Amino acid sequence: MDFLGTVYGVPRGTPMREIMARRSEFFGAHRDDVVLEDPAGG
Repeated sequence: MDFLGTVYGVPRGTPMREIMARRSEFFGAHRDDVVLEDPAGG
């Protein structure tokens, strides 16, 4: 099984520090996103 490759798209042996830095950058890119209202009212 290749959990890191499947979930994070990195090769086996990639340090968690690098993986988490990438994830932080990804989520940080959405810092200014705005939640839109649900048109169905739900």
